[in-house]
Amino acid sequence: MKKRVKGILLAAVALSVLCSCGGKKDSAVGESESPVKSSVSEKKAETVETVDSVVIYPEGPIWTMNKDGKMEWKKSFRAGKVLKAVKKNGSSVNVKAIRTSDNQEREFFEIVYEGEKCYVQDGIAVFNTVPGAVFAYDSFKVFTYNSADENDIAGVKLQDEVVCAIDKEGSEGDFYLVTFYYNKKYYEKLFIKKENVNTVYTFIDLISLRKAMAPLEAGVLRETLGKCEGHMENPVDPSRPFKETLINSDKKDAVILLQDNGDGIGSLWKKDKDDNLVWSANIPTGTVLDGASGPKTYTRLNDGEKKEFEFYKVKYKKNESYVMANRVVPYNGREAFILEKAVVFNEANPCEFSKTILEPETIVEIIGKVERDISLDMFKIRYYSRYTVQEGYVLCDSVSSDPDDTKALMLYKKAAGEKDADIKEQLLKSAGKKAVSDYMKKKIAIDLGEDVNVADDMSSVDFTDSVEVSKTYTVATDDGSNLNVREFPPDGPVIGQFENGAEVVASRKSNATSTIGGITASWFYVSQDDGLSGWVFGAFLGE
Repeated sequence: MKKRVKGILLAAVALSVLCSCGGKKDSAVGESESPVKSSVSEKKAETVETVDSVVIYPEGPIWTMNKDGKMEWKKSFRAGKVLKAVKKNGSSVNVKAIRTSDNQEREFFEIVYEGEKCYVQDGIAVFNTVPGAVFAYDSFKVFTYNSADENDIAGVKLQDEVVCAIDKEGSEGDFYLVTFYYNKKYYEKLFIKKENVNTVYTFIDLISLRKAMAPLEAGVLRETLGKCEGHMENPVDPSRPFKETLINSDKKDAVILLQDNGDGIGSLWKKDKDDNLVWSANIPTGTVLDGASGPKTYTRLNDGEKKEFEFYKVKYKKNESYVMANRVVPYNGREAFILEKAVVFNEANPCEFSKTILEPETIVEIIGKVERDISLDMFKIRYYSRYTVQEGYVLCDSVSSDPDDTKALMLYKKAAGEKDADIKEQLLKSAGKKAVSDYMKKKIAIDLGEDVNVADDMSSVDFTDSVEVSKTYTVATDDGSNLNVREFPPDGPVIGQFENGAEVVASRKSNATSTIGGITASWFYVSQDDGLSGWVFGAFLGE
């Protein structure tokens, strides 16, 4: 059943607060363009500026050009994403190039993304446009027109909630000139009545989420986007500032291997007698390689084929080795791994999700943290995908962020491949000493055949079996961070946070306990004057 437009627009107002970190967005057709630079020659003035250009394809990729003049995939964006395209002397900067993904030649136009020259395929995004979303008041279809004449009806009728790109200069009177992608077909330069198009950008974000969720199988992407959308429809406290903290590398001469060939290993290389680099050994993903220098271009010999790539020279077990530069990142001491399937976001914005999903136990490196709101806090990470290291964002609750826990995971995987029973047991015990998360403690305890505590299946424990209490506590976390408030213990959705030092009133205490970080405690149902209430781990409450 169709939602009324009024309800959708109210949701858009809520979303506008959450999406405020994404930079200034055009909210209406006809806003001025923002010049970024211009240069003047003695013969003729040359103007260069950037203009908005809208992605209309459901998953629109952007590309970078390699040294051979071919296009390499960088990342993909949802429909409705606004890119900054280069406009030179009144026109787009176009180039024909071959895509490395399929060796097909296509036409691209130049854009600027995060300060880098990139390209987007013509037709995937529409140059010099602003985003719009088609909707109907009482009908299920919206007419399109061949011209700005309501009698000149075209054959295409649109359903509610279709993202389109609006030509700012070609629109006439009561009509917008639009281009859109609909039912797997590309439609260019049709007219739609303005009354059926919403140009509020945050509204388009909300629609993009709904449209992206609709065709997906039930799973992590739908659940994650559903969580984000739930917060979008409930205004967050505007006094809570958006904050992104970056982590600088501590070791300038070390790199960490993020390459994973699917079995938790990556490749090392060595020089042959002709100074070509040939395969040397497989080593575990997450290995820290010291003595790193480079990167530098070397000739790689693989299956009889020679090709140039960039490599770091490193030390592994005191031997000189080489590792491909796009498989490693500078080591900063913040290795981590994915606890549960995690959606990768292109930007620190829940609207900017990608379709990349990282599998559990994928090793990543944390390079920053975004404190946004409640359970939408994100880690900025480097991860390995599509044969190269990439950057993105994941929700914090999907990551084990303690480096010792990652070391425990690596020891556990090493033990899994060990045939000698005594050595395997010793490796598992060493992993157990490093383990921090309940996830790792459970895996290790099961393999050791021990009676499990945190390793028990907590889904069978009734945490709602609780006793009534009436007591005031002070939030006291170990590191001064905020305390998560959950809908139900021990792993229910995070519905809010209490600041460290805040006073809360407890009304119930669970009879069952959890062990977190080596500390066992009950869960308390607490509340605060602002109305937030839920379950918190008792170890972080002080009297």
